[in-house]
Amino acid sequence: MNILGMEIDTADIKSPYQFYRKIRPEYFSDSHIKKDMGEGMFSYYMSNLSKDMKQDQFEEMTKQMIGKLVTPNLIPSTGPAGGGDGKTDLETYPVDDAISEKWYYSDACKGNEKWAFAISCKKDWKSKIQSDVQKIVGTGRGFNKIYFCTNQLVSSKNRADLYDKYKADYSVDVFILDLNWYKQAVFEGGCYDIAIKTLNLDDQLKEVKVEGAGDKRKREKLAEIDKKIDETKVNGRLDTAYVDDLLAAAILSRELELPKFEIKGRFSLALDQARKYGTSQQEFNVIYQIGWTSFYWFEDPEEMYQQYLQLKDMLQKEINPIRIEKCYNLYNLVNIAIVLNLFQKELSIQNEEKYWNDLFQKLSEDDEHKSSYLYLKISLLETQIINSQIKGENIAEPLVQLRDALKEVPRHIDISFEMHAEIIRQIGSLVSDNPVFEEIVDMIADQSAKRHSEISSAEVHFTRGVQNLEKNDNLNAIRHFGKCIIGFQKEETKGRLVQAAGMLAFAYKGLDLMYSAKNLFVKALTLMFHKIETDGLIDHLIITVLFELCRHELRVGNINAFINWLFLLDRIVAIHPSFMDDSYYQQRQKIDSILAIISLASPCSEQEWSMMPDICKHFELVVSKDTILYRLGYEEKTSQEFKDVILADPKCKEHIAGLVDSSISLFKPFFTNKKSTSLKTLVNGCTFVVTFYGDEKCQAYAEMLLSFIESFLATMNAKDIAIAFPKIEIVLKVKKSGKTTVKKGSKTTEYKININQVTATEQDYWNLCTQFLTFFLTLNSQMINAKEMFDKKNVEDGLRDRLVILSNYQREFKLVFNSDYKIGIEQWWLPKFEKYPNKNAQNSEKSEERRGKQANQIITDLIDYPLWDKALWSGCGYMMPYDGSEPPIILLMFKHYKHAKGILEKWESDYRAKILNLKLTFIKGVDKEHPMWYKVIIAPDLKKIPLDSGRYVVATSRFHLMQAKDSRNLDMFERLYSKYHFAGISAVEIDNAQMSSDPEKRYPHVIPVTNIEFREAWTIGENDPDSMAILPTDRPVIPNGHENDAPVLKLIEVKKKKYGKL
Repeated sequence: MNILGMEIDTADIKSPYQFYRKIRPEYFSDSHIKKDMGEGMFSYYMSNLSKDMKQDQFEEMTKQMIGKLVTPNLIPSTGPAGGGDGKTDLETYPVDDAISEKWYYSDACKGNEKWAFAISCKKDWKSKIQSDVQKIVGTGRGFNKIYFCTNQLVSSKNRADLYDKYKADYSVDVFILDLNWYKQAVFEGGCYDIAIKTLNLDDQLKEVKVEGAGDKRKREKLAEIDKKIDETKVNGRLDTAYVDDLLAAAILSRELELPKFEIKGRFSLALDQARKYGTSQQEFNVIYQIGWTSFYWFEDPEEMYQQYLQLKDMLQKEINPIRIEKCYNLYNLVNIAIVLNLFQKELSIQNEEKYWNDLFQKLSEDDEHKSSYLYLKISLLETQIINSQIKGENIAEPLVQLRDALKEVPRHIDISFEMHAEIIRQIGSLVSDNPVFEEIVDMIADQSAKRHSEISSAEVHFTRGVQNLEKNDNLNAIRHFGKCIIGFQKEETKGRLVQAAGMLAFAYKGLDLMYSAKNLFVKALTLMFHKIETDGLIDHLIITVLFELCRHELRVGNINAFINWLFLLDRIVAIHPSFMDDSYYQQRQKIDSILAIISLASPCSEQEWSMMPDICKHFELVVSKDTILYRLGYEEKTSQEFKDVILADPKCKEHIAGLVDSSISLFKPFFTNKKSTSLKTLVNGCTFVVTFYGDEKCQAYAEMLLSFIESFLATMNAKDIAIAFPKIEIVLKVKKSGKTTVKKGSKTTEYKININQVTATEQDYWNLCTQFLTFFLTLNSQMINAKEMFDKKNVEDGLRDRLVILSNYQREFKLVFNSDYKIGIEQWWLPKFEKYPNKNAQNSEKSEERRGKQANQIITDLIDYPLWDKALWSGCGYMMPYDGSEPPIILLMFKHYKHAKGILEKWESDYRAKILNLKLTFIKGVDKEHPMWYKVIIAPDLKKIPLDSGRYVVATSRFHLMQAKDSRNLDMFERLYSKYHFAGISAVEIDNAQMSSDPEKRYPHVIPVTNIEFREAWTIGENDPDSMAILPTDRPVIPNGHENDAPVLKLIEVKKKKYGKL
């Protein structure tokens, strides 16, 4: 018979073992046993035991078989044969549960149970069992079970009758192990050699096992895992990895086809330990494997059905595609068993069909389980197609539905594409001449080739990214890891995806792009938490990532977020004590020290610091507790060790000052709260500040936006984009109504974002971020050719892919913490804690926050170019007393005063804050045909910007050509400036070459300017800051004697080559 493309003998169909062994031989033993003694010969030897006076040998054989197949904790009798002084031939001794739970016996004698064994090879077994049971019960030693072992055949009826009789007479369970049990033990239970040896039979009868190549590999692997299990038991680290090893060992014992009792015992132990030390998913996995084993290896459909019922119950508590897959697999076995009449009791498949259809309907209305819904939809359609084809029914409609469903699979990482591709291949043996099925096959072939190509490409980029990271080449590491993450977003490469996300996070961290790093660390953490749900195993890498997230928060100064990650870390370790190794304690000490240093660098002026000493004590941050107490002025409350080691040092204050000056933190420490919190990042010299109002949901939105900005700019340099402002401020509000929008604020550098958390989707978040970037690129920065640059970055740097993988952050952050995140430090407060108000009011606060690898670029913001573009600077006017009694005033004339007003308001604000850096430069002799013409440059004075080694300045400036008819105004302005050493600057609207007299169109204040320079055009060379005002078409005045060496000549020549004639 042809079943899914395979020729299967009819006899095999009703034997699950034979059927599965035929289609999946790799899952079974490939060894074979050579036995010269058959069952008939063994029965002959057993029948002559009494005649041959082999009672002792029979007892020894029985003892060894019981010790191997029934229970190991046996005390042999020391009396004469047949029971002797102790009334028993064997009995058990009590065993502590901690020991017995680690045996590979499914139903051994455990705890305080006591079993007795009577062994006899007398032909008259009935009188012997009566005598032995009476003697054993008469001892009064409280035996729970009695086993009577005989070499005679005992019918099932006799066994049942005697069990009932002794249960009624003595309230004890009596079991009979007869000749059939011995035959099963010898020929199926692996006791063949025991029989040969103990009965002193001919050595030539010993069985010879010819081991197959597959079994050799499996046996070696099993030995390796068993050794690891033993070591785990010794060191006491019974955790999820231990449970996984137990299940792996049980599966290997099944594939090696070891004795049934050992296979069942291993699975029983795995299940017991999963319930004690594992996760719910591990328990689910073990139950599934027990059901699968029961059906295909032990041909016990009833036992398989019981496991199926357990899985259904667990599926109701937690649904995911992995659980649906396993439970649905057993449902298929139930269906097969019903069709083939394998169940001893009749079962109805209609009830099970209703269960799965109801679940499908439920999932179709559940947006939280889209992958589970799609997986079940595909599985139900595949089943429907197979059944309909066998019955000769039309399959056109389900094939169309299956085709459309399979198209969705690549977007769901939890669904195995390869598995369904294999099912389609099998279905193909049933389907002929169907265009829709041909389309499905073509689609799967194309998708399979694409997936393999994407994975291969991703592996290349991953390998190169690792090499870059090892060389601290973080920029190129970002490029390569960014290009491989999307390629790894498949079910078969989820492990690689975790690695790539983590590596990309480290690359971002290496460039101090901290929110991009956090986003990727959270993604890796979410994937590993999801692995716990699907596979049950808790990866030790979780601890590494949690420590990185703790360090991240300290690096950006978010104290409360640090406490949240530390709490989650402690909770994971509490569940998994084996993670508390030397490395764990070392990392714990490091983050404690980092927080201590940060507290020293802070004035600790926020009231939240008063709660920190006892919170630190609660989380066992002992160094931080003492340091914060010291910083708050409570030196007397610090520990004696802190006083002896730190404060007793004569250079203590000097050492602390050095720590304060360290750049261990990028920004000053802060505490989040539900009222108002500002998060910031520094990228390419520009500080982006997002202020949010609300809880952790708002924080997640803010962090996602910052990560989006960081990642977008990560691989861009000054040639790609010129950022025009040193600071961008964003106010983010989350509401339950209205639209999700991004709007410009009152200033060019201000934005307002509103998010409707009720209706907003992940696509809306993506649109929100891209819309903000659109504003930023058009209003706050400049590019030569935006489209060309984007196309280049997408190809060379994987820009779009890098951004796409960040867009799920809000959901992933929620999945990690659920509802356990505490937005305010006061939420960690306990009634027993004490507050320590700051007594050191003189603590000063360091203002320098331009730290890290993104601080090497300094951006000036003197020129708000969008406002200048709208205001349209049209020239300069002067206000000067003829008698020279007052300083001069220069009036910047604009066509649109309403925009110019914003320019002057910003300058006035900066002047009052003593941060205005404005220089006026007057360039004379710019046109030899018009000697009176001059240019006015408005720019920051680069000499006033402190530059450390490795830093550079990005400055924007404006200039205007004044086509003066004579030099009287400029000459007088220069004389008055020389006299007073400053001048005033203001603004006015100009219309039809006339300055407006309307007060509403004149700036009401005059801003003092003390940095004014007058120079000749011919003196300006290539690297001169004023060279931006010289154009390729300029014809400057060259004085006599400098016709060949005037610096401006070479400058103009260079500009002509670079830009041509403008």
